Amino acid sequence: MFAKLCIYAFFLIAITTITIGASLEVSSKLTSHHAQLEKYGPPNQQSLSRRGHLNKRLQSPECKDENDVLLYSYCDKLRKISVHCQHPDGNLITFDESCEKDEVCIDYNDADGSHQALCIEKSYIRTWTSIYDNELSCSSDTTYNDVHGGELHTGVNTYNDDEYPARPYQLQTFLSEQMVENNFYKHNITKDFYDYKNTERIKYCFIQDSNLKITAYAVAINFNPKARNDKGTPVPIASSE
Repeated sequence: MFAKLCIYAFFLIAITTITIGASLEVSSKLTSHHAQLEKYGPPNQQSLSRRGHLNKRLQSPECKDENDVLLYSYCDKLRKISVHCQHPDGNLITFDESCEKDEVCIDYNDADGSHQALCIEKSYIRTWTSIYDNELSCSSDTTYNDVHGGELHTGVNTYNDDEYPARPYQLQTFLSEQMVENNFYKHNITKDFYDYKNTERIKYCFIQDSNLKITAYAVAINFNPKARNDKGTPVPIASSE
């Protein structure tokens, strides 16, 4: 009988030891996990943070130093932005930013009227090409139904086959078949609509005076707090095609 009691006591001590060890191991793992969360954040938060950084492409380019002032930016090539900033001491700084392969550089006027450039995904852009001289070539003539009031800023850029800006004879912007903006021998045209209505069609055209192939890219950008963005953040709007 005494031998059986000793055996039972041995197993009881062994089970208790294993249980305490397992509890300590779990506690240690939880402590380590919480420490990692405090240091790095949860995995999905890290992923969102990285995606958020990429989404900054929908904002105007920023200066490399937070003390610098962004003066303006413009498209230097099909996928390259030239950014111009100024140091507090007055010195000017210029550097380039590159677009992704599925993006195109478009010039436009931001909410403050400053000339800026953005890398815009092709899914938001109307694209058309002309290879004949002295001929009017136009985009589709459609509305932007996703605009929820506020300001609509449009921009059109023209490039040649070498991805450099091309200057057609004339660039035009139409609102409901009425020409509202045009310029000559420029590779970009911008137009700001401060009270755009979803039923109004917008069309972009150009005329070239050479036999060179020119491709045009047009984008519309919405500035409106009700459209999940603040006054200074662009939201590209896809055509209602």
